[in-house]
This record gives sequence, structure tokens and C-alpha cells, in this order.
Amino acid sequence: MLFNAYIWSLYKASDEGAAFIRDCAPATEFDWDEVNLQLLTNKDAAELKRLGLEQYTKENEVGIWANVQRLYHHFFQAEAAQLSTKEDFERRFVEWVEEGISFKGFTLIPAGDYALWMGDIEIISNALYAVFPEWAFPYLYTRSQGLNLQLFRVICDLFQIALPPYPLKKDKKQRLLYYLHICREVHAFRQQNQLLPPELIAFFFDFAFKAADQAIQQKWSITENRDLPRPSKVWYVGAGRTDFHFIDNATIDDLTSWQCNINTRPGDIIIMYCWSPRSCIHSVWQAVTEGNIDVFFYYYNQAYISNCQRVPFISYHDILTNPILSKTPLARNSFQGVNGYPVTYEEYQEMLRLWAEKGFDIESLPKLQPLPGIDDNILLADERDVEQYLVEPLLDKLGFKSKDWLRQMPIRMGRGERYYPDYCFFPNTRRGEESAAMVLEAKWSIHNARELREAFLQARSYAVRLQANRFILAAKEGVWVFESLQGGFKEDQYYFFSWQDLVHPDALHRLLLLAGRAALAKAGRRVKE
Repeated sequence: MLFNAYIWSLYKASDEGAAFIRDCAPATEFDWDEVNLQLLTNKDAAELKRLGLEQYTKENEVGIWANVQRLYHHFFQAEAAQLSTKEDFERRFVEWVEEGISFKGFTLIPAGDYALWMGDIEIISNALYAVFPEWAFPYLYTRSQGLNLQLFRVICDLFQIALPPYPLKKDKKQRLLYYLHICREVHAFRQQNQLLPPELIAFFFDFAFKAADQAIQQKWSITENRDLPRPSKVWYVGAGRTDFHFIDNATIDDLTSWQCNINTRPGDIIIMYCWSPRSCIHSVWQAVTEGNIDVFFYYYNQAYISNCQRVPFISYHDILTNPILSKTPLARNSFQGVNGYPVTYEEYQEMLRLWAEKGFDIESLPKLQPLPGIDDNILLADERDVEQYLVEPLLDKLGFKSKDWLRQMPIRMGRGERYYPDYCFFPNTRRGEESAAMVLEAKWSIHNARELREAFLQARSYAVRLQANRFILAAKEGVWVFESLQGGFKEDQYYFFSWQDLVHPDALHRLLLLAGRAALAKAGRRVKE
């Protein structure tokens, strides 16, 4: 989707658009009337008074969020005279990240305190925009605003604003410097489309949602509780003291973001575990978005969860003395590292049994549904039987819709000869431009190494020709998944699942991560709704 100057001019001319743009002008000062309040510590307030900075405390109370914003704002104003170019600004920002920020003797951010940077990125970037509107972008796609970096990236992708790959979780400095990448790209977009700084802000926080609402909803949306797909996996998450009030009062309709496993999918079951002093399983939730990365969220991975149901507590002592729940290394490690830790099918079934024993009606809780096994009454006589009775039901479990794949797609290889791969996923059939995200080749039987090699060579040739980065072999013995890694496809590097393996939800989930519909989207291939 390209920026449409005509539609933008209509937005600017509208009363609503003009008012929004006016509201996006850089602030000249931050007053006491902030909506979001955040208390300074008593220690910080005392230090401000000791340094003669009483104006940043209000009467004798601990200062509020606006004071922190004003401190950053005044610090950046003091620096502004020395920063006359975008390059100056970027160089100095790197120095602030490395050396910390102090204003008139008061330390706002100590050197190397990346957690504080991440926690304050919203107010820091807003103060930067107030002083440097030509170069700084107020990054408000934060959890406190009900937004996240994934949504911001979706908007950038839709309007062809190129953002670099995310830094690794452990590289906190580069995660903070990702803010500079954002500033550079939106600055280039602003100049290309001749937007003033307030117009750029209005574009990202109002216009884009109106102009591309449907496309945004398709690529990033929060699923309503009533429309959740069937769960594919169960995950643990953890809650500390500061979370207890929220989770104790949460209802089935409450929505929140939480640190989760990156492989979380909508509908997945979330087990909320409370750390000390409670030390117990507290409630059952469900994911309503996929797991995603937010480099400015300290814990990096997150998903939105909802559908909270309070259940009878299962104490840490109960877990340690239970023959099934105690087997996990997580239990033996006092639930350290709980956020995003997988729960097995057997463990969740045991939790259901314990809740039922405590008198809870477990019918209201989400359940994992095993994939039906092979019907003993079905005779698999040929390759088409394998496709109809095994492959196509499996594709449904992997999230594919019938429009997502094409059987017997014709392609030309070699001297104009025509070949027909059994299944091509998200195919492009335009002659001379044929491609697919994944190929599946079905056989009646693959029962030895020679037959596996022959099937591998055939499917690999189709995958290479169609620029697919993975392919599947399927036969009555099971499925083999091959991925193109460094150096391409390797005959001896694959994942195998028997059909009986796939009866188990945990095995099915592993296959989902390798070759499900969502996996193709995460691999960078276009997935059309």
C-alpha cells in the first residue's frame, strides 16, 4: 500500500483530521494534567529537594509522571544548542544510552541501566520529540497504550516503510538503539511525502488506522474470546506481587499483554502461576494474539491474553508431591523462568483432574483436542487414499484453509516438460513466475531408505523450482518435514512424525511450528487471508 497524497489531503482538510494534527504539535512544556500518573520514589523526591530542584515535586507529595517528563524535557533543552544536525542527535543519543542521563546533579538514568530506558521509552521519546521534532519520533506503541511494536511494524509494512530485523533479546543496548532506526525510517518517509512533524504523528496514530483498518486487522488483530480457535498448546506464565491485584479482579473479558512464549498462538491455554508468597497456580487464561517480539519490552516476548477463569489454587507443595506435575524441571527449579514454559498434555489433564476433585466445574475450561488417529476400518489402497484420509485432515489441523493450497499445480522443468506437485501452498501460478511457500508430496508408502531418498529428490526439485523454503513428504508411515537451511535441503536433516505420534497434542504442536499456516507467515512468505 502506497501513501496516497489525495486521500491524505482529504484527511488534512477534514475537521477531525485538522484537530488531530494540531494536537500532535510538539509540547512546549509538560504540566500537571497528565492522564497517566507514575509516582517518583520518596528517595528521588528527597534528592530533588536536596539539589534545589523543588519545582519537580508538587507541594510535599511525591512527584507524578509529568515531573519525570519535565526533567527529561529540560535536560534535552539544555543539550539542544549543541545538536544542530540529525547526525549530531544520533551520535548524542548513543552516548546517552552508554553513559546515562543526569540533569543538574540528579541522575535520571544511570549508565548501563537498560531496564530503566525500556521502562521510560514512551516519556523519553515524547520529551525528545518536544525538543527535536525534526528528528525524534514519539514512540507510543507501548503496553501502557494498549499497542505494541508488532502493530507498528504492520503499519510500516503496509506503507512500505522498511524497518531492520530485530536485535537479539540479550543485546539490550542494540534493542534501545533500535529507536534510532525507527527515527531514521519515519524521517525518510516524512521527507518523501512532504509531511510536517505533527502530520507524521497524526499519520501513525490516526490516519493509518482509518486508511488501512481492514488490512491492519487482517495482519494484526486481537481475537474476540468467542471466536478463539481450538487450543494447540498449553503454556505457563508467572505473576508477581505487583500483578496480584489485577489477576484477582480480572474477569473473562479483561485483556492484558503478558510475557509469553514466542510460539504462542491464538486460542492457546495460559496457566497463570503466582510466585512467592502465594506459590500456586491461580487461574486459566487464553491467548488472543500470537506471541510477538517487542524490543522495548524488557522481557522481549509478549502476547495478549484474556478469557480469565479463576480455578482452585494448586499449591507449589501440591505440584511437588504430584507424580505427574513434579516431573518438569520447572517445578524442581521453584518456577524460575516460568513465563512461556510449555505444559504437556498429560500435565494439563492432571490439572483438570485436580480441579475437578476440588469441586470445580471443568467443563467451562478450554481443552486440548487430540488429532484423531487412523480409522482401522479405512483401507489405504493407494496414494490418493493417503491424501484424502490422512493428508487433508492434517492440513485442517495445521490451520490451512482449502483456498491456501492447490493440488497438482502444473510447472515446467527442464526441456519444457510439465510436472505436477501434489500440494503447493500459497501458490503463484503465473507462467514464468511460479512459486509456492511450501510443497507437499504424497506417497502410498515409504518404508525404506531407498524410497525415502527417491521421494526426497523428487520433492526437493519441486521446492527449489518453486522457491519454497520447506517441503513435506507424507505416506501411510507418517510425515517427514525438510527445511532449507544454510546450504539448502539435506537428505539426512528432517523431522519425522508417525500418524500415531500426531494423535498427541504436543507432537501436533511441534509440527504446527514447523509447517503450520502460521509458520509459513513467520518464515516471511506472504499468507493471504
